[in-house]
Amino acid sequence: MIPSISVPLSIVGTFGVMYLLHYSIDNLSLMALAICTGFVVDDAIVVIENITRYLEAGDSPMQAALKGSREIGFTVLSMSVSLMAVFIPILLMGGIVGRLFREFAVTLSVAIAVSLCVSLTTTPMMCARFLKSEKDKKHGKLYRLLIYRRSKGIFPAARYGAHEWEHPGRPGPFIPGHAGQIKAIQRNRIE
Repeated sequence: MIPSISVPLSIVGTFGVMYLLHYSIDNLSLMALAICTGFVVDDAIVVIENITRYLEAGDSPMQAALKGSREIGFTVLSMSVSLMAVFIPILLMGGIVGRLFREFAVTLSVAIAVSLCVSLTTTPMMCARFLKSEKDKKHGKLYRLLIYRRSKGIFPAARYGAHEWEHPGRPGPFIPGHAGQIKAIQRNRIE
């Protein structure tokens, strides 16, 4: 849940900086935003995993968020700075190509910088608020049912029963299994 909040937050922050720089939303800036989505998710997940490690060790959510973000902060910072350094040569290109790709490089670098800020500030705050320590976790009946070894066959049987009830007499799944054959059809246009 936390990465699904931090990704749009980083993208919206990037749109704000693009607006301040008078950049339009064209193909290159949209491509930069599509590429940076992976970097944004990566920053958030690295921080969350480190905080989760402290939660599993028994720390309170607030202590885990403080320890985890302090410990991994320099790593996330160095990752982000090295990613932004990749785009410096694109910023220094001259001519029409340089002007064309400058918006791409700046958008990507800004998105990575905003992601860095979000992953070091907002992500630990959300982890402290939303994640629970191992001793505070309470699982419901469905979780216990899924964990219980003997109940593993119930769900495939229920799925098969629902299929038979919905489509009586229809043999098997909608997509047939692999028959071990490859069919190729070529049609030539004759003029």
